[in-house]
Amino acid sequence: MRFLLLLSLLATAAISQPPIGLLYGLAPDDPTGWRSGTATREASCCLVEWRGEPVVLTAGHVVADVPSLMVVGADGRETIGAVTRYARDDRHDIGALRPAAAPYLRALPLAQRMPPVGTACWWWGTDGRGRPISRQVMVRATGDLGDPADPGLGWLGISVPQGIDAGCSGGPVVTGAGELIGITSNAGWYGKERVVWCASLWQIREVPR
Repeated sequence: MRFLLLLSLLATAAISQPPIGLLYGLAPDDPTGWRSGTATREASCCLVEWRGEPVVLTAGHVVADVPSLMVVGADGRETIGAVTRYARDDRHDIGALRPAAAPYLRALPLAQRMPPVGTACWWWGTDGRGRPISRQVMVRATGDLGDPADPGLGWLGISVPQGIDAGCSGGPVVTGAGELIGITSNAGWYGKERVVWCASLWQIREVPR
């Protein structure tokens, strides 16, 4: 059964255009199901500009089996988009989608380099009720921009945010300056420490091409 993905881009009172959107999977015969809570899946996403065009980024496992989406901006406008590329394996968990029109969501600039271990940064997710939240976290593991020959370098590990759940997959991790450094993938371990693994800048730079 084919699904449409519905991307609901929300605003908060504190930030008029937060850098996170909500991604829902819907059956084609229920295009407004996200409003009544009948979505078949829920995840997060963010927006970047690639060569002057808007690109929605999320986790690869969110879009691996879905060909298209509907984007609903924070102002209620809708646009249809399509999954253009994704990668999901031991070295990747990243997906890119191109909406037909730019969604109402603040585009994030990419950081020039990964911050060192111990740096404070901001993780964006959801509160489980479809509302965006942010938490300050700490960089726990990083491989800078990464090397395709080394599967360990394409990942960013951060301290576990309070309130993280399955719907936070695909949410952005940003520096204190608001620059994108990671896309949330899944919880795991770094030695004996519990961390959240995120697609690093290396993955983010590669997927829209």
